[in-house]
Amino acid sequence: MPDATFEVLDGMARRRAVGPDIRRIAEKVLADTRARSAAAVAASWTLETGPGDPATWWIANPLRLARYIEYGTRRSRPRPALGPAMAASGYPRWPRTRRRG
Repeated sequence: MPDATFEVLDGMARRRAVGPDIRRIAEKVLADTRARSAAAVAASWTLETGPGDPATWWIANPLRLARYIEYGTRRSRPRPALGPAMAASGYPRWPRTRRRG
């Protein structure tokens, strides 16, 4: 019996299939980030798609002030919003691997 061979015709098909689900997750994280943010920067958080990839979404804040609020400075404590929102979402859920040795 001859072996079956397959040729992948659309390399992005899997990425397009999961794209809507990833967008929903990103929208939830964005909403949580806005809720956790200081009033001055909450409205400026945006959700942008990655270049040429339907399954990549970036949550960004174009305000220069946002990085100082998120990470703090030498004289002010950080008030993070994006980090805790990502942690609370539970994504990505990486499988646990067993250490060898």
